[in-house]
Amino acid sequence: MAKGKKSSCERKVGFDMKKSSIYGKILKKKPKSERSKLIKACDSTIREIVLIRDNHTCQRSGKKTRLQVAHYFSRSYLRTRWDESNLITLNSGVHLFWAHKKPEEFRDFYISKIGQEEFDRLKLRTRVRGTIYAHELKIILVGLKIRLAEMKL
Repeated sequence: MAKGKKSSCERKVGFDMKKSSIYGKILKKKPKSERSKLIKACDSTIREIVLIRDNHTCQRSGKKTRLQVAHYFSRSYLRTRWDESNLITLNSGVHLFWAHKKPEEFRDFYISKIGQEEFDRLKLRTRVRGTIYAHELKIILVGLKIRLAEMKL
C-alpha cells in the first residue's frame, strides 16, 4: 500500500489503526512458553524416532518421499501423543486421502500393524485426562532423546 493511503477497512470504518495505542499490542507475538517449547521438542524428537523405526518409508505404499508421521489417536490426547505405538510413517497422499477418508480401513490396517491388544491399550490411555506440566514434559523429552540415541547406535 502506498504511503499515506488508507486500507479499505480504514476507509469504511474511519479508524486509523496505526494511530491507535493498541496497534503494537495486537501485532506483537506472544513469547512462547517453556511448556510449548517442550511440546515442540518432544514432537520433533518422536518424529525422528518414528522415521528411523519405519526406515523412512511409508508403511502402506512403500514410498520414501513426502513422508509424514501420523497419529492414529489425535495429538490432542497428550497421554498418547508421544507413544511410538500411536504413530506411523505415511506418505502425505496416503495420510490425507486414505487414512482420513477411510477411517475404518485405516483402523483395520493399524490394528494389523500393532495388534489388537496394543490398540486397546492405546485407546484406554486416550481417556486419561489432565494436564501434562512442564516438569513432566522434561522427563518425557529426556526419555525420547535416550530412545533416539539408542536407535542411532
